[in-house]
Amino acid sequence: MKRLVLIIAAIAAFAFSSFAQLTASDSRGISIQGIARDNNGGIYASKPITVVITVYNGPSVVYKEKQTGIMTDIAGVFSTNIGIAPLGVTLTVSAGTAFSAVDFNAGSLSITVGVQIESGVEVNVGTFPLQSVPYAKLATMATNASNATNAIHATNADNATHATNADNATNASHATTADNGVPIGTIISFAGYAAPAGWAICDGSSHSIYDLNYAGLWSVTSYTWGGCCEHFNLPDLRGRFLRGVSDTTTNDPDKASRTALYGGGTTGNSVATYQGDSYASHQHIDGFAGGNATASYGVATVATVGNVNGQSGTSTINHAYTSFSGSSETRPKNATVLFIIKCK
Repeated sequence: MKRLVLIIAAIAAFAFSSFAQLTASDSRGISIQGIARDNNGGIYASKPITVVITVYNGPSVVYKEKQTGIMTDIAGVFSTNIGIAPLGVTLTVSAGTAFSAVDFNAGSLSITVGVQIESGVEVNVGTFPLQSVPYAKLATMATNASNATNAIHATNADNATHATNADNATNASHATTADNGVPIGTIISFAGYAAPAGWAICDGSSHSIYDLNYAGLWSVTSYTWGGCCEHFNLPDLRGRFLRGVSDTTTNDPDKASRTALYGGGTTGNSVATYQGDSYASHQHIDGFAGGNATASYGVATVATVGNVNGQSGTSTINHAYTSFSGSSETRPKNATVLFIIKCK
């Protein structure tokens, strides 16, 4: 039977979803995040898991819920909110009435996290005390969270609604970092044929800047890969190798002539530019017995030939250029993957 190893990111801090002007009936929860691995240490990727969360006041259970159908991503990462089921996830409360009803003025609160996969045995990951960040629930009585004792690290807690770790969020509502820690705009190679949820294939397709599936990506890339007005292009990496931008180095001697594949895209020495195939300038020397003829590749020439078979003088060489050989392109050994980009 499989067992599950779970790594909870910053579990001792339990990043809180909001600080300021919370009420006793506030329905917003506490965000948790984890990485699911099987008992062999392998990533438990793109599969459903069940998470059981129990809130204790000392030894007494004050709230318990089960969230069934939480999906891990391609890296085994999952995230959810205590008290709030993500879309497509079933939340069942077996103790207490609702997470919003938990009394955060109570004594010593702690949370136990358990995980279950494939109808197996529930694995108790551990019990973790609620520390300073979740106790910002007490900011209920504060009209301005900057004055709340328990909101010490929030510079602008009103805007920390979407912060996974509000301790360090100055204005986390504008953060481009995804809930699972992968920044929007990240490009990775993928072994599948279709992009997983939250990712898009780098196929150069055009999308509306108002499409909620791509608006976050547009805020990162703008029109650098092409587009204008209300539409922008994704990177088109089909059949292409990636290359780091040359910046101030001379590693790309032709960096100034780099082009845009789609209208409105960036050109020159910058991220999101394209370059056609080429090979460095060179010449081929066509040797002849006793002669000294040279020829540029693909060009016939007239050359002075020395003593060849007892003859000397100027002769027209009909085959001074080298013969065609090789494939239709110059390339290293390679294997194909699907380039995908994080878009939400």
